Amino acid sequence: MKSRLLELCFLGTMALCFFPSSGSTQTWTQTSAPGVTWRSVASSSDGTRLIAAGDEGIYGSLDGGLTWLFLNPTPSGSIACSADGTRIIAAASGAVYTSPDSGATWQQHALSTNDQYYVASSANGTNLVAVGYGGILGSIYLSADAGNTWTNPPGPSNFWLTNFWSSVAFSADGTKLVAAAEAAEGAGSFLPGPIYTSTDSGASWVPSGAPNNVWYSVACSADGTKLVAAAYAGPSQDAGTGMIYTSADSGVTWTNVSPSTNYWMSVASSGDGTHLIAVTLFDHGPQNPGLIWQSTNSGVSWNEDNHTGYFISAASSADGTKLAVTDVARDGIYTLGEPGATAPAVLPVLSAAMTGNQLSLIWGISNAAGFLLFGTTNLAPVVTWSPVTNLPTLGSNQIQVTLPSSLPNQFFRLSQP
Repeated sequence: MKSRLLELCFLGTMALCFFPSSGSTQTWTQTSAPGVTWRSVASSSDGTRLIAAGDEGIYGSLDGGLTWLFLNPTPSGSIACSADGTRIIAAASGAVYTSPDSGATWQQHALSTNDQYYVASSANGTNLVAVGYGGILGSIYLSADAGNTWTNPPGPSNFWLTNFWSSVAFSADGTKLVAAAEAAEGAGSFLPGPIYTSTDSGASWVPSGAPNNVWYSVACSADGTKLVAAAYAGPSQDAGTGMIYTSADSGVTWTNVSPSTNYWMSVASSGDGTHLIAVTLFDHGPQNPGLIWQSTNSGVSWNEDNHTGYFISAASSADGTKLAVTDVARDGIYTLGEPGATAPAVLPVLSAAMTGNQLSLIWGISNAAGFLLFGTTNLAPVVTWSPVTNLPTLGSNQIQVTLPSSLPNQFFRLSQP
């Protein structure tokens, strides 16, 4: 059984051909996120804050994807955040990273060496979970104190070791969990994986009523009663034969609601479990780009969007109206229903300071949403202002761009595009 990341390695060299698909007329917008390989995206409950993880590190947006900040250089394949977007957990090889302050500072938590983890967070960011695998062993770690300490919960004999965990989701209060595996080890071979649930913050686990599949993603409603799971492959383990299942009773019974078998990669749910988004890597074959499907009735019916790509992650606001997806082939993050940034009551103030041979341009974070840094070398009419391409970084309550002092004389301003 190949891991999810290995399945995607060849995309860097494949030829990109995009074909229109019929469906809804909703318009997806590519954000200004840097062109890197994005693996995972998470959203605050109101959709204004996005956190994205990829091969080049972790980035954040305060304005629904209009502008982006560089948060952490660590490559990451899975990201989650609290409902307000200020507490973040990111997975890395053999460790997870947590931030209590929107990514300004980070703490590393070493778990098992070489494990690939997938993470989830409760609404307040206090309850955290990381599931994954390394080599031939699976693992799970839980934290009840925002990542300060971690424990391994007990389970059935060899339960955590013999399943290759690929996704996990928390209820808002941190009491209910659902964890899915892409594979299980048995009789010297790899078999389709199970889905397990917990109702006591991960202290104990029971098998759900879901059939074994090559599960890649699970999500749940805020109260943990409505679950949705997506598989990259079905029981036969043939890629592209995956399905989408939902449960309305916390995982006791499941219903196949898939619009078709496909290469399902990721699902996300609104807080009440009625609005769902599901994305595919391909559409019935590697020669076709993947699709975005939405449901407004808990998966009873689905609508296909008219935007295609090679999607591996999806996120949703609590009301299901603001969505984000990552396209691994086009190295982009796309949003639907993104909030427009309006001018705050108090405009941000730009200040400058010299530190050694570097110029630091700084402005406050509280009213920065939607503002970009522009520069010019000449104030004579007509002035041409150009975006400063150096990526901003997040500090303590401030945003900063650092430039070499050797640049020619320039003037700078903050402005909304």
